Amino acid sequence: MSTLELKTPRDILEKAKRELIRLKAELNVDNVFNFFVTAYHIQDYIKNSKSAPQANLDAFIKCSEIQLCKDMCNQGKHLKLSNKKNLNTTHLSGTFGGAPFGALPFNSSGMWLVMSDNQAMEVEVLANNVIKKWEEFFKDNI
Repeated sequence: MSTLELKTPRDILEKAKRELIRLKAELNVDNVFNFFVTAYHIQDYIKNSKSAPQANLDAFIKCSEIQLCKDMCNQGKHLKLSNKKNLNTTHLSGTFGGAPFGALPFNSSGMWLVMSDNQAMEVEVLANNVIKKWEEFFKDNI
């Protein structure tokens, strides 16, 4: 599939879903970056196609999960954020010294956390929530 085949908002949503499958299969920086950049830019396809009212899209983009998706995207692309100074990610592993004792099963593959405004969320949980939000938006608006 070439880039030119990604023509509609639904096409890019389906690409984001494929990126989520890759992220779940192998939690690494490439898959995390690809997911959040793709998922955040679904809005560009919606704006370009005028397939949903702009006011509805503007309101949707303000929800906390999409804002965090935006921050992950922008920090990955631009190496810094202009609106939040405290977005961090960390990987906890199930190896000795990789996480607080009892936080993870020993020898587990671990978890990757995103921390913003003194809240922590697993990257995979955030990614799932972002897809659910987009699916709801599509159901209600497109």
